[in-house]
Amino acid sequence: MKADVLVECTGIASVVMESVTCRALDSVTCLTGVSSTGKTDQVDVGALNRALVLGNESVFGSVNANRSHYEAAAAALEKADSGWLQRLITRKVPLTDFQDAFRRQDTDVKVVLEVKGN
Repeated sequence: MKADVLVECTGIASVVMESVTCRALDSVTCLTGVSSTGKTDQVDVGALNRALVLGNESVFGSVNANRSHYEAAAAALEKADSGWLQRLITRKVPLTDFQDAFRRQDTDVKVVLEVKGN
């Protein structure tokens, strides 16, 4: 089984490439590590782009920031329209029934596992 969500935080070039090339369809990959420069690898960018687009996949990077940046981002998110995300979630499955989340349904856009605390 391939991952739907990957967070790569080592910055090691070979691990970064593995992360963006061995994922599931409809996946999201977040790159948080910073790679050193100077090492080159042969990459077929066209093939990678084609696979990402046709697989409906997303790759993005995120930079760690200091506390004031975090607080500003949290404040902006509090003011944002929260309804847009809810419209993407088409099915919620309790964690105890996690296997059902992997049974694709025709109406699925994104299925989430609900984890409820005591």
